[in-house]
Amino acid sequence: MIPTRQFLDTRPSFSEWHDEIVSHIEVKEDGWRLSVIKRDGLISVFSKKDSVDLWPKVQRNDKVRSAILSLPDDTIVDGEAHVPGDLSSAVPTALTTGEGWRFSTFALPYLGGEDWRKAKLINVRPVLADLGFDLTQEVHFSPHGMTRENLKLSAATQGIEGYVLKLQHWLGWYRVKPKKTVDVIIRGQYEGNNRLVGALGGYIVGLLNATGTWIEVGRCGGGFSDQQRHELWSRPAPIGQVCEVEYDSVTSGGRLRFPQFIRWRDDKEASQCRLAQLES
Repeated sequence: MIPTRQFLDTRPSFSEWHDEIVSHIEVKEDGWRLSVIKRDGLISVFSKKDSVDLWPKVQRNDKVRSAILSLPDDTIVDGEAHVPGDLSSAVPTALTTGEGWRFSTFALPYLGGEDWRKAKLINVRPVLADLGFDLTQEVHFSPHGMTRENLKLSAATQGIEGYVLKLQHWLGWYRVKPKKTVDVIIRGQYEGNNRLVGALGGYIVGLLNATGTWIEVGRCGGGFSDQQRHELWSRPAPIGQVCEVEYDSVTSGGRLRFPQFIRWRDDKEASQCRLAQLES
């Protein structure tokens, strides 16, 4: 089986969908992506922030612990930890208590040392279910309904984060969300004015380019209540921290139009926040 570090570094990411032909569509849960790795009798669980092993917390959930413990050696399971009906910001508390969250699986790259990355998804899902895991929710669209706007409208109507569209089990993962969002790195903050003097005006945010250089992409001053602005301004600036912002579009100069703070992304490393994430 592939070495753990190599696997974590080469996990597929979700690209934005631009009418590629796909064979499978799933609901995108709003949670933390988790990779469960069982090797030589030892278990590790990593989110996008792959420097912290979450197994001590994950095993507090009885159903998830039972399924993971029953895995054969040299197996990897990929999925999403989420709190049904809530945002991903609820996941840390749920992991700590062990209650209220589910692990919906969407991939089985290795099973018992065998490489399953090229296995057909139609064959993978029943195996994951037999192993005791929940599965991501499958959805079906008619061919003429497969447009970005129809998918976005459907997601918005159902109140879900979006959809994942797949070419194969372990290749070609695309996402469609009702709103454009991006995970950015905070490099500074600024004070508000007028009634917000003495409170947070917003954060200076950016992304890494292909060479790893931080590039400013905007000033995020929306998405905070007055109370939050005063509380955040009283704390040290969260330099280097990752947060998710919503935006309208990208200007010709590469800056976000009308960025709005959504949530902190404690599950994600700054090194993963790249300019390639942006939708124009």
